[in-house]
Order: sequence, then C-alpha cells, then structure tokens
Amino acid sequence: MEKINEIFVLAAELAIKDGAVPVEEMYERKVDNNWTIVINGSKEKKYKGLDIPPFCMYVEFNGLPAGLLDPWDGVIAAGKEANEDALIRALKVALKE
Repeated sequence: MEKINEIFVLAAELAIKDGAVPVEEMYERKVDNNWTIVINGSKEKKYKGLDIPPFCMYVEFNGLPAGLLDPWDGVIAAGKEANEDALIRALKVALKE
C-alpha cells in the first residue's frame, strides 16, 4: 500500500474509533502533540481560512500546514520530523490508545 493511501486509511479508522462516521461535515483530531488531521466529508469547507476540498484530509504539524491528501493522492511534508512515516507512526499509536 502506498503511504498516502495508508495515511488516509489509518485516519478513517481513527474516525471510526472516535465514532465520527459518517463524516458529513468536518472531523478534526489531534493525533498527538505534533500532528492534527482534518477530514472534510462533504462540500468544500474552510478550516483556519484554508479551502479544504470535498473528501480530502488536511494535515498540520505543530500547527503549520503539512499536507493535503485524498484517498488516492496527495502531498505530505518531507522534513526530518514531519514526514509520511512519522504521521503513519502517530496514527497507529493513536489507534491503539
């Protein structure tokens, strides 16, 4: 599974765990001390002044934009601490809590 797809699947599993499905509006979740995800489940919405397209997920790292993805494609920060692997690890830990 490609990492973008894995991130979206893990985020969806977290929304299910939190009882937030179906996501008809916005699902916002602080994953850990660094990561926050926001899933838009309907028409285009604003989050902190940013347009989040329908059925997409916006990602922040330490309160800063770090990614935008849908179930098939997207971009995630590629820094030393903020990257796909770090987000995947954080989502997996959150699912176990």
